[in-house]
Amino acid sequence: MRRLALLVAALCGGGADLDAPMPMLKVTLHHGAADKRYAPPDAHESLARIEFCAYCEDPHTEGSLARGLTALQGARDYKITSKLVYALPNDASTKPMNADELTGNVALVHRSATPLVQKILHAQEAGAVGVVLVDDGRCESDLNCGRIGSARLGGFAPRDDPSSWRLVKIPSVLVSQETGKRIRRLMPLEHFEVPKLGTQWVSPRSAASHKRRRGARPPARPPEPTRPARRRRRQREEL
Repeated sequence: MRRLALLVAALCGGGADLDAPMPMLKVTLHHGAADKRYAPPDAHESLARIEFCAYCEDPHTEGSLARGLTALQGARDYKITSKLVYALPNDASTKPMNADELTGNVALVHRSATPLVQKILHAQEAGAVGVVLVDDGRCESDLNCGRIGSARLGGFAPRDDPSSWRLVKIPSVLVSQETGKRIRRLMPLEHFEVPKLGTQWVSPRSAASHKRRRGARPPARPPEPTRPARRRRRQREEL
């Protein structure tokens, strides 16, 4: 009942207490030996299992299920459960500004022109323990993404130089645009205009933080009046 009440409150946009624990989406990523027990018989070895749910303790027993394409290089045998947090900028084209939220959690990242490995490294440097990459519609529903990769090719980024992945230590999964929408619908998010980045999806806490920083700027100091202006002001006061 408490879980249902919290979910209704979040959807209705009730007054949020910034000091209270924020509603969160939990996600579990499985692949390799960690996933064999649960994988369907026809599952390709390059497909990872993603389980996610809001206001829950264990996504494996309570969550929705989706499949994603794991990276051909980097971590291949993993099972992690953590909070899912949007990277800021959403496409992780630069090192995320919200490292405090990402540390110890899984980063949600949009696909864009930036190389996928670069996005993953940016999230890793910000402290993320995994990355869920959301396709922008260029992949087919079965995650056949052409040159970017496919299940048949063994995962995504099959043509990348292995040396570019040598620093990657965290798992990463590419999901379809539709799966990304399913995930996003369960996350407490605000559309917010971020300087130099444009409109971004951010958590209510990040939005409040940006608003506070903007509000903390000292007001512009009015210019000192010139000598003729001071003279005219004295004349008005004498009248």
